[in-house]
Parts: sequence; structure tokens; C-alpha cells
Amino acid sequence: MSYLVRRKAQPAREIRRVLLEQNRKARTLLETWQRDPARHIHLARQGFKRIRATLWLLRPNHRYVYTVENRAYRDLARQLAYARDASAMVEATDLLAERLWEPGPRQSLMMLRRSLEAQAEQEVVDALAGMSRSVAAVREELPLLAARIERLPLDGLRRKHLRAGARATFARAGRNYRRIGPASGSALYHDWRKHVKYGYYQASLMAELMPRWSARNKRHLRELAALLGHVQDLNVLDALIGEQPDALGIDIHWRRMRRLVHDVQGELQAQASALGKQLFRKAHRRRGEVVVLPVDARRA
Repeated sequence: MSYLVRRKAQPAREIRRVLLEQNRKARTLLETWQRDPARHIHLARQGFKRIRATLWLLRPNHRYVYTVENRAYRDLARQLAYARDASAMVEATDLLAERLWEPGPRQSLMMLRRSLEAQAEQEVVDALAGMSRSVAAVREELPLLAARIERLPLDGLRRKHLRAGARATFARAGRNYRRIGPASGSALYHDWRKHVKYGYYQASLMAELMPRWSARNKRHLRELAALLGHVQDLNVLDALIGEQPDALGIDIHWRRMRRLVHDVQGELQAQASALGKQLFRKAHRRRGEVVVLPVDARRA
């Protein structure tokens, strides 16, 4: 079955099915995690995000269920978390490389990238070396959570409640957008990105119950999440460059790189703001759906 709430099925049964399927996929990945540790753990954590996005649908009308189960999967994801700063910075250097062609600064950027790649590989090795105990603990917990899913008190859950949950998540992302300003720090962008990603997952989940909303917003929510991810990666890279010793801090190549980081950040933030403005402007309601007019993200 797919990550989708079917329109003709009973809502509580569908929510249980989706949660159980994602739980089972995570268990399967973690049973074979040593075949490809980084990938399997990443995919398992991604499954936990899908579970949490599903639980967010329950938040308006089944707050207790949402609170308890969301906390459980959040804690599991944290047990499997490990530092990815170097990997994020490698991706950020790729964004800069597309715009930096002066020979000297580009050579410095490529040297930095090679160093970060080696550091990223070592981060994974160091993290996964001690991951066995955490994986074992999560694997032990997942069957217990699956059994709990079967007993979730979802009596009275209706399709309108799931639609209300999707609208509430979308509205939360909109409130995050309206909090963003020129001086906003990385924490605000991180919070905005988190709820945009939940909205993206829910756009897949609710494609049959809210077809117009899903069709008009899914791709743009995915694009916005990607933009905000790049902003976050550049924040990490900017902090690294800013912490370089004085001898490097005054070096013209490093200063050029840091100016470029700020320029690219500004471009991405402007694109995210423009896309957010069109996504989260006052929505028209029709037959219980949030309708957002199409947006050409390339003009954002």
C-alpha cells in the first residue's frame, strides 16, 4: 500500500494502516542497517518524519494521541541522529561552485570541499561505530509502538477532521513564514522548514481527500523545503568560514567566499520568501479544501 489516505476507506483504519506500514518499513531498514548504514538510518529517520506528519493530522481533534505518539517517534529519531555538519557544508560548497569562477577563490573553495568531504566520511564512520546500541534500542521499541497503534483511541475520526489537520499544519507553516524577517536567525528558518516538510508529506497523504489542495501545493512545498534546506546548509558553512584563524579570515579568497555565501543566502531567502508569499497568502475555501492559486516557482 502507499503513503495515502484512501477516500473510500474508513479514516481511523486508514490512519492505523499508514502508521503501521511506516513503522514496519523502519523496522525492516534497521534490521539490515549494516548493509548500508548511512542510507538505511537516513531512510528510517525519514519514515519517522512521515509518521509524525501523519500524526499532525490528528492534532486538532485527537490532541492526546498526537502528543504521546509524536513524542515517541521524535525520541526514536533523536536516538538515531548523528552529526551531518560536514555533509551539509559539502552540499553548500556545490551551491557556491556554480557561481564562483575566479581562479584563486575557486581553488580555495575546491580545497575546502575536499577537506569537508574527508571530514564528512569520518563523521559517518565515527557516528556509526557507536550506533549499534541505539539501533538495537529503537528496533526493540518499534514493535511496542506498532502494538500501541492498534489500540489508538481514534473513535469518531472523520474525513473532515483529517482535512482540518492538514489545514492546521499548512496554517502553522504560514505563521512561521510571517515570522521571518531580514534579521531572522537560523532557528526560525529551521522551524519553518520543518512544518513545510510536514505539509509536503501531508500533501501526498491527502491527495484523495484534498485533491485540488494537494495538486496545487505539493510540488511547491517540496521546492520550498529544498530552498530552506540550502539556506540552513549555508548557515553552517558561514559559521565555519567565520571561525577561521585571523590569517585566513583576512585572506582575500576566504573573504570572497564569505561574501558569496551571504549573497547566495540572500538569493535563496528571497526565493523562499516569494514562494512562501504565494503559498501562504489568504486561501480561498471551497468544500472544505484550502485552495491556493498556482505559482511559477521559477519567477520566485
